[in-house]
Amino acid sequence: MDSLIGDDDIDLADDRRDHERRLRQHQIRRQHRDAPPLGKPRIVRLNHTLTPVLGVCARPDFGSKERRGGADERHRELAKFHHDLSERMTLEGPRSFDALELLIANFYDSCPGFRDLAMAIWASAAQALQDGAVWFSMQPTLVVSEPGTGKTHAARKLAELSGLPLIYIDGSSLSSSAELISSDVVFQSARPSAIVEGLARHRVANPLVVIDEVDKLHDMAEGGFANLSEALIGLIDRTVARHHKDKYLQAEIDLSHVNFLLLANNLSRVARPVVDRCRVIQMQRPTAYEILAVAKKEIARRKLEPDLLSVLEKAAHKGQIKSLRKLHKALDAASGSRTRRLLH
Repeated sequence: MDSLIGDDDIDLADDRRDHERRLRQHQIRRQHRDAPPLGKPRIVRLNHTLTPVLGVCARPDFGSKERRGGADERHRELAKFHHDLSERMTLEGPRSFDALELLIANFYDSCPGFRDLAMAIWASAAQALQDGAVWFSMQPTLVVSEPGTGKTHAARKLAELSGLPLIYIDGSSLSSSAELISSDVVFQSARPSAIVEGLARHRVANPLVVIDEVDKLHDMAEGGFANLSEALIGLIDRTVARHHKDKYLQAEIDLSHVNFLLLANNLSRVARPVVDRCRVIQMQRPTAYEILAVAKKEIARRKLEPDLLSVLEKAAHKGQIKSLRKLHKALDAASGSRTRRLLH
C-alpha cells in the first residue's frame, strides 16, 4: 500500500496537517480574545488605546433548551440578558496620578463644600493606582449630612468628571431588596437589580453606584430584611462581591470593581455592618462663605445679574439661606423671573 503513495501525496498530507494545526491555533487565539478574562483585568488595544478589560460573568450555556427551540419568550430574554452581561467590560476613569489630581481639583472646584469627601476619594483612588490599577477605584464611602447640603449634586458631579457611568438608586422610593440584589427568577415579576442591569447596559465593570437616602431604605416584602441597608453588605464588601450570586440570572457575577457612594441624613438608621465597611464622611452645614462661593459660580453659569450676589450674601449672613438647596431655590426663582420678563 505504501508503494502506491507518491511523494506528492505525502506533501499534501503534511500541508493538510499543518493547515489543521494553524486553524486550531487560530481558534484558540480567537477564543482567548473573545472570551473575557474573568476576575483578573488585562490590557488590550481598543480603538488604538490601551484599555483594561475583564469579564464579570461566565458565558451562558446555550446548548440545551434554547437550541431545541423549547424556550419560552421570557427564558430567551433572560438568556440574552445573561449573554450581554458576559461580554467583556472596560474599566474606566483616570489612569494616572496626574489625571486623578485633575479630577479631584475639578470636583472640589465644582463642590467646594465637599473638601473632606474630595480628599477621601483622592486618598482611596491614589492607593488603588499605586497598587497597580489603571482605572478609578475607591473605597465604599458613606456621606452623612443634614438635608440640603448638595450630596446628590456632588455625587452626580463625581460621576460626570470621572467619566464613570452613574447608577443612581433612590433609597426613599425602594420597598424591597429587588433593585439592590435582584429578585428570584421563579417569580413572574422577577427583574435584575439596577446594578446588574447597569453593568449590562454600559459594559463598564467599575461604574459609580450612588444610593441616595440609604438611611430610608425599608423592605416591605414578606420575609425581607428588617433593615434593607443590610442587603448592601454583600455588595460593598469586595471579597464577597467578587463571587456575588445573582438571584435573577442564577449565576455568579464579579461586582468587586463597582464603586459605591452612599448618602444619608441620619447615620444611626444605617445598619452598623454597612457603616463598618465604609469610609464615613460626616459633613457640617455649609458656611455662608461656602454658600456664596457656589452662588457666585451659579450666577455666572446661569448668566444672571451680578448684583444678585449681594442680595444672596445678605440673606446668607442673616441665616435666611442655610443650605445649598435653599440657595438653588432662590436662583431658580431669579431665573424664572428673568424668563417671565423676556416673555413680556
